[in-house]
Amino acid sequence: MEKIYKLPPRAAGWRRNLVFADQHLLHPRVPTAHLTNTTQDRIIEAGELATIWIAGDLWDDSKYLRTEDSKVAMGFLVWLLTYCKAYGIALRVVEGTPSHDHGQSAILLELNKNIGADVLYLPKIGVMYDAALGGVVGWVQDEFMTDASETERMMNELMISNGYDKLDFCFMHGMFKFQSPVENPRYFSMDFWLARVRHLIYIG
Repeated sequence: MEKIYKLPPRAAGWRRNLVFADQHLLHPRVPTAHLTNTTQDRIIEAGELATIWIAGDLWDDSKYLRTEDSKVAMGFLVWLLTYCKAYGIALRVVEGTPSHDHGQSAILLELNKNIGADVLYLPKIGVMYDAALGGVVGWVQDEFMTDASETERMMNELMISNGYDKLDFCFMHGMFKFQSPVENPRYFSMDFWLARVRHLIYIG
């Protein structure tokens, strides 16, 4: 996460939201303490927030859960939940790439039982009205289907069945076709998503 501050002052009535992805906690070559300390600093520097969205790959893998880094990672998650509770920040965590995220982030729900923050763990794909963000939100897990066009068809059906012709925001993990010189059926069509999202698409 690059340091992009100083942030402009918030206009009256506006909400500030922080979105990031690809923390890769427990990465074998990047110290977890570095990742967590840097992230904590950025969250604090961001100031007054309405929501924090982690758009996939919070974890690198789970095979390192017996290491010292796992204690650092769990300490960070407890800090994050406690910080969100203390400052009234809603925390949303989207599942990422299956080779990295494979359900580990559900631990946030267990850790939160004694903290009581507003937290949602969002696997697969879905749509909802999020009062914390003040809009209709969609989310998409990376590689949810082998073919991204099938994921897009399912999102279209979800929107119709829930009565949404547009999403206000969409948080995704994966890639758009234009981001890679290589053709891959897992890459998303930007035209599909631009036609269905009013304000912001974040793709981690």
